[in-house]
Amino acid sequence: MPKKIKKKNHHTPKIPPFVTNSADLRLLHTVGKGTFIKLAGKKIANWGKYLRMTTFIRKGKICKYTTKSIGYKHSAMTRLYHRGLIPYLLFDIYYRPSRIDIKNRKLAGQYYKRLCKKAKLPPMVM
Repeated sequence: MPKKIKKKNHHTPKIPPFVTNSADLRLLHTVGKGTFIKLAGKKIANWGKYLRMTTFIRKGKICKYTTKSIGYKHSAMTRLYHRGLIPYLLFDIYYRPSRIDIKNRKLAGQYYKRLCKKAKLPPMVM
């Protein structure tokens, strides 16, 4: 009698719940998705230092964050951290299509895998 051949089931990764609370999304908007991804990969003690050193381009000029905006971004990021939403927001940025470039979306996926050890990422939605 021939042996039965088992079909391999392709494991589809479990998708964590999306963050839909408007207050949490407002905090993410305060920090900014690109800055959020960069800060999620750093230690909490280095967030303020990173924000003080970061430059960005506005209307063709290189600018730095003001002390007021640094305070807002740092406090919003701290609130998201204490609520435990950083991995879920990283997954949302990775999985959902947005105006973030592919490189930063992949970086968000890497940081998500670092925070959730046994997590597997589904393919990005374009």
